[in-house]
Amino acid sequence: MDGEATSLRLPNPLSITTIHAEELKYDKPRNASPNVEEMTTKELSEYQHRRKEVIKIQKMDERISAKMLQLQKMMMDRNEEIKRINSRRKLFDDNVATSTQMKVDELEIKRRKRKEAERKEEILETFRLGKLSLEPKEKPN
Repeated sequence: MDGEATSLRLPNPLSITTIHAEELKYDKPRNASPNVEEMTTKELSEYQHRRKEVIKIQKMDERISAKMLQLQKMMMDRNEEIKRINSRRKLFDDNVATSTQMKVDELEIKRRKRKEAERKEEILETFRLGKLSLEPKEKPN
């Protein structure tokens, strides 16, 4: 992979924006009488056939509505899962950042302590050397 980050982003399969539903036309045969009682047998048979088609389409619409409710629930579950995953990822990243910063701070503190100890040691060494050289030497008699 040569150090390059690979993206695990998935394309959003839910890009349906609209669903177009056709409407039924011509509840009654066009050339039939507007009054059902005055229709011929053939026209009445066609009228009954069209009414059954309307009922069939209504049942299909009910099934579609039920599926849409299922889809909405699935989408809500998906979105909740995404929120949970994102918060877990954020927490992990924050913990890594905090841990890294703590290590950097710890190293800085150790470096400062080491420098202070070295400086104190130099001061003590200088003091010892100075003390030895500052002591009056015994004069030979």
